[in-house]
Amino acid sequence: MEKLEDPNFTEVKIPVPWGHVAGKWYGPADVKPILMIHGWLDNAGSYDTLIPLLPKDGISYLAIDLPGHGFSSHIPEGMTYSHYDYVWLIHRIRMIYNWPKVSLIGHSLGAILCFLYAGIFPQNVDMVINLDGMIPFTSPEFVIGMLEAGLAKTSTLIAHHMTPKSQPTYSKEELVERMIASSYNSLSPEDY
Repeated sequence: MEKLEDPNFTEVKIPVPWGHVAGKWYGPADVKPILMIHGWLDNAGSYDTLIPLLPKDGISYLAIDLPGHGFSSHIPEGMTYSHYDYVWLIHRIRMIYNWPKVSLIGHSLGAILCFLYAGIFPQNVDMVINLDGMIPFTSPEFVIGMLEAGLAKTSTLIAHHMTPKSQPTYSKEELVERMIASSYNSLSPEDY
């Protein structure tokens, strides 16, 4: 079986409502790739050393940068990064490319996301390979605690962004003092 001796790739930008998800497409563009999801605080480059060892016979690979990682767009201010949004991203990518099923390789956090996606949408997955992954800890108490903490954080962010921002106001004297101070005293009150 031939290996990818020269792991050239094509950079892709997958459109999403908040910008784009960046990725590296290895292999023929007309072949449905195996979607590769990286770990926490990592990026698509984490697969750079693995790609040359993988078979290339009629196979393509698409290693993506999760939102907020690598070259992908960050999510909008006021939103939070969550496993559920990452799982939805896998679904979104499958729909954008119109793949009937998706093949997944995940590492660490990416492995958890692949497990979650395959558990939620088993009919949409034909293969999952996970590296250094563990199943997510999902006792009812843990899930409730995580949801409570996430909702509290989100509520705080929403309140912060909904609070009208008032512009500072200054008297003429205060403005003159600020101008003089910012000019390293090269101006004087008489200039105003």
